[in-house]
Amino acid sequence: MDGTYGIKIACKRLIGLGHRRIGYIGVQDTYAFAAYREQGYREALGEASIAFDEGMMMRTSMRPGLDEAAIMSLLDREDRPTAVICASDGIAHSLVRVLREHGLRPGADVSIIGYDDAPTVRLSDLGLTTVVHPIHDAGKALVDILLARMAGADPADLQQVWKPKLLLGQSDTQPPASIVA
Repeated sequence: MDGTYGIKIACKRLIGLGHRRIGYIGVQDTYAFAAYREQGYREALGEASIAFDEGMMMRTSMRPGLDEAAIMSLLDREDRPTAVICASDGIAHSLVRVLREHGLRPGADVSIIGYDDAPTVRLSDLGLTTVVHPIHDAGKALVDILLARMAGADPADLQQVWKPKLLLGQSDTQPPASIVA
């Protein structure tokens, strides 16, 4: 799965909507995918000539409830982001909760894009925009790869990289008119 590409399409979506102050809440680099997703964030900003600001990027745990400190460090900034990309849908849901607790409207005051298309996305009242991997197709391909490997195929010939897509919800829109992006 191409995590770099996934975050890039999320970031490009927000840039296309007019956002210039885009935050990123990633995960600790103990997770293999963390560096790829962070790379996508940095590359998309660079390609749009938006200066990378270390203060707009936080790393947090994947465990629910432990994300508030990272979220608050973004929201307490004088130049808080108009949009935030989250490395997981779980982090995005924590962001939604914290925004609401502080009187901000997710998807209106701050745009949000999650990652992974977790089952909770479909249950949310917000309709989270999220990055989706073609898990069903990948599962089928893995069976074919396993069978090919059992038949003696060289593993180097069987590698595949899957490109995710963006599943649009109602959590991202243009930056608020009252905030100069």
